[in-house]
Amino acid sequence: MVEKRLLEEALSFSQDSSTSLPSVRVEHAVCTTTKGEITLEIHRDWSPYGADRFIDLMDRGYYNGVGLFRKNHWIIQFGAVQHPQTGVRKQFSGMRTIKDDPKTDCGGKCKKNKLWDGAISFAGGGKDSRSDQAFFVHHVGHQPLGNELWETPIGNITEGLQVLRDIYGGYGENIDQTQIFRHGNDYLKDFPKLDYIKECHILRNTLRKGYDQTVDSPVFTLMPQVLVYV
Repeated sequence: MVEKRLLEEALSFSQDSSTSLPSVRVEHAVCTTTKGEITLEIHRDWSPYGADRFIDLMDRGYYNGVGLFRKNHWIIQFGAVQHPQTGVRKQFSGMRTIKDDPKTDCGGKCKKNKLWDGAISFAGGGKDSRSDQAFFVHHVGHQPLGNELWETPIGNITEGLQVLRDIYGGYGENIDQTQIFRHGNDYLKDFPKLDYIKECHILRNTLRKGYDQTVDSPVFTLMPQVLVYV
């Protein structure tokens, strides 16, 4: 399995005393969906605030059981959950936001700030609007994503692009985020073909310091909940 291989590589790396630790912090993650498994790389040097938030949400199990509720020509969006709700999701959902990250060349992947097939980014709706909803890019070729302030890639898919292709997209833009906020997955039962993320977690295979942006950080502010970026 992908996870076993990555962990074995990490163990081999940690046992080699001649190998210096990387200066760029990269995390591997695995998301299991109803269509299969996706392996991700999260790059903090591409989007420091965004990567730390995404890692934090994964660590808290935030994306476990969420619907892949929006699939259009370019993206698959996820992370909309019910409000109000006890525990982690009440704390994060549509309430606390992070600062925008400066644009970079993403290690050569970002061409003129454009996102690419397999890129991962937060959704947003204005300056410093990133919170908990994110999207995968699944389109090969020209697409409009990457120009907005919040469209800073936090990582990319390394294995499982075909899983993205297989995610059901027949509902298009017809699933109402507001109804998800009000009724959660009970509302999504009206869409029986919808695919879900079953579980996402980080594989601790590289050195990573503690988050310098946490839920208690003053960079978080109240922002509107509905996130539509294209």
